[in-house]
Amino acid sequence: MNHILSGWVDPIETITCPEILKDSSWNYFKEELDLNTFFGFPETIGCPDCADGGAEWIEIELNDGEKHKVTFEFHDEPSELENYVTRLREMKENVQQCEENLSKLAPALYSIVFHNL
Repeated sequence: MNHILSGWVDPIETITCPEILKDSSWNYFKEELDLNTFFGFPETIGCPDCADGGAEWIEIELNDGEKHKVTFEFHDEPSELENYVTRLREMKENVQQCEENLSKLAPALYSIVFHNL
């Protein structure tokens, strides 16, 4: 699993922090999300980043290359994703390796990438 920090503008260097994910966490992320439901969501829900309210997203890429990104208002995820997003936020808060770099970027510019879903 990689934690990826990046900016919207080129001068901000992308920071990637690899982390070994425990089997229990990995299994949670594989089993908790119903892929049919997720891939059925529209790409944009609500009005993310309207009036500078912020935006969050989840992007899933499968082994076959198929991917889908769902963007929603900051801290206003769809109810079907609430537990999943809460767990992702907890992981973000627990990142030790890149803690000093997290403060350099806004929360909406942070993503977690899982391989082999």
